[in-house]
Amino acid sequence: MLRGIYQATSKLITNLRWQEVIEDNLSNLNTPGFREKLVAIGIDEEHVLKRVEKGQAPDIGTLTFNVQIDALTYSSEQGGLKPTDSPYHFAIVGDGYFAVSRNGQRVYTRNGEFIRQSDGTLALADGSVLLGENGAPIRVPEDFYVDPAGRMFNATGRYIGTIPTYNLTGINDLGGGFYTGGATRSGSVVLQGYLEEPNIDVIKQMTDMIRAARSFQASSKVVTTEYDTVGRLINTVS
Repeated sequence: MLRGIYQATSKLITNLRWQEVIEDNLSNLNTPGFREKLVAIGIDEEHVLKRVEKGQAPDIGTLTFNVQIDALTYSSEQGGLKPTDSPYHFAIVGDGYFAVSRNGQRVYTRNGEFIRQSDGTLALADGSVLLGENGAPIRVPEDFYVDPAGRMFNATGRYIGTIPTYNLTGINDLGGGFYTGGATRSGSVVLQGYLEEPNIDVIKQMTDMIRAARSFQASSKVVTTEYDTVGRLINTVS
């Protein structure tokens, strides 16, 4: 009986986490460059049960908590490229992330929807500032262009800096398309005047939401049934 409660409870926890991931994906449908989160659900390893009695601990069986989230990864599929009228918008083609300063912390994002500030820096809507090769904020004139290697030139063709891109390892998700992790230069293609659309498969997300909700409801019923059974047994014994 208790095994059934443990197993159903593990399913409840797993399905709750799954739904949270789906909700996060759907909440970022309008975030440029957002990469869809992918959940890998697997079977937990078996645990050996022992009965401790009089200094002895013989095995009495095994218990499997059934399901758990084995890994949370990110889709590497390229999002669609949408042309814009802004020279301050950038899209990364292939792997790679922009480095930005967000609330004083160096973080990474594929969101290239920048706005030129009065001091020439390029910032996202939340104030995150695009960083250059030396880690300092990038400053650009009103009239400039960027080649596919990320090199920036002013109106007269003079080189004024590079927009670096980075590959990440050991990614830590901060939410909203921002990440931290071990960064190395990637040399990805940077397109000026484009935004990368989020690579979220909306139909799959809605289907997964329905599956997760139904699984959660089924597990809830199992827990309720098991508790009722245990309660009746206790009443009968007492």
